[in-house]
Amino acid sequence: MTMNKIKKQINNELSKVSLSENTINNIKNWKENEKISISKITTLILLTCIVSFSAVYAVNKIFSTSVNGEEMPDLDNMSIIKVKDVENYDKDDYGVIRKKYDNIGQLESELGVRFLSSIYSENNPYKLIKYKKIGKGYNLIEIGAYIVGDLTNIEYQEEYDYYSFIAGENYQTPVDLKIEIISDESQQPFDTEYLGVYEYLETITQKDGYKVNLLESKALGKNEICAIFVADGIRYTLSGHVEIDEMIDIVNSMD
Repeated sequence: MTMNKIKKQINNELSKVSLSENTINNIKNWKENEKISISKITTLILLTCIVSFSAVYAVNKIFSTSVNGEEMPDLDNMSIIKVKDVENYDKDDYGVIRKKYDNIGQLESELGVRFLSSIYSENNPYKLIKYKKIGKGYNLIEIGAYIVGDLTNIEYQEEYDYYSFIAGENYQTPVDLKIEIISDESQQPFDTEYLGVYEYLETITQKDGYKVNLLESKALGKNEICAIFVADGIRYTLSGHVEIDEMIDIVNSMD
C-alpha cells in the first residue's frame, strides 16, 4: 500500500488531529544546517507532509521518500531503535539537541548503537560528525567527508564548516553519509522529498540483501549520486559526485 493510499484512508482521523501552536512554530522555524563546499553544489532536501496517524503502519511507510512528488519504491522497514541519551550537548530554542564528535566510535558508544561502515572510510581523518535529536525520537547523524577517495589538497574551511579540495579521477567531491534513527514510537512522522534536479534511477539489492534506491542530480552538469537504504531498522543515505558504479561499490562495502 502506498503512502497516498494510506493518507486517503486516514483523512477522517487526520481531521481530528491538532497540534499546539508551539509545535507548529517549531516545525515552521526548524531548518537544516547545510554543509557548503567550494566545489560542491548544495542540495536541497525538504521535510514535508507532517501528519499523525495510527502506529499500526510500518515505520518506513510513515517516514517515506519521494522525488518531485513521485514516491520511490519501498525500502526495508525502519524500526524503533532505542538509543541512550547523549551528554554535554547543546540545545537550541526549539529543543533540538546537537553535538559534534571526533570519531564514529565515540558516537556509537554514547548512543549504544553500532552502525554499518565502509572499508573505504577507514583511516580517514577528515570526517565531520554531527548528531541531532529532533522531537521525541528523530535522531539524525550527518557525517561530512565520510569517504574522500582520490581527492587531494583537502583543507578545512572554517567559514563553511567543510573542505576545499582538488577533484580526483573517481571522486569529484567527498561522499557524505546521513544516518536516521527513530527511537520513540510517538515521534511525529514526516516525509523526505528530493526536489528539482533530482531523478530516480533504479532500485538495486545490496550484497547483504538490503533494497537501495538510487537517485541522480545533474545540477550545473555535475552528477551527484544518492543511495538510500534501510539496514537493521536504520536508514542510511550516501551522497557524492561519483559515478553510479562507484556508488554501488560503496554501498556494497557497507558492512
